[in-house]
Amino acid sequence: MAHITPAEVAALERARAGTVAAQKKQQPFILRMPLWWALACPKRAMNVGLVLWYKWGLERRRKLPAQANTVKLTTEECTKHGIGRRQKSNSLELLEKAGLITVERRDRRNPVVTLIVDGATSGLPV
Repeated sequence: MAHITPAEVAALERARAGTVAAQKKQQPFILRMPLWWALACPKRAMNVGLVLWYKWGLERRRKLPAQANTVKLTTEECTKHGIGRRQKSNSLELLEKAGLITVERRDRRNPVVTLIVDGATSGLPV
């Protein structure tokens, strides 16, 4: 009966960590961003739009149907992705003007953003 040395075990673990399945578990991904939404998104606001869709994908199963498209966009989450406070604010204004989101702004608190997920109600070509 052959025994596996600790060095061989370590090599197998490193090889497994490089598999596609292991990489998928480690990498963040964006779930179901409609193509029309991405095309209508202003270029300068795309990074905030991507963060919104990422957070929506993470939180959507934990919410009631009435709140299904809402996301609280925290400054901490934006900072994690290299987005500053001013850029977050400016991007939210651009996305709102483009008709892609609605924003509930609250004094000194993080905004609650509602994603427009139905292109027919947004007034944009689908």
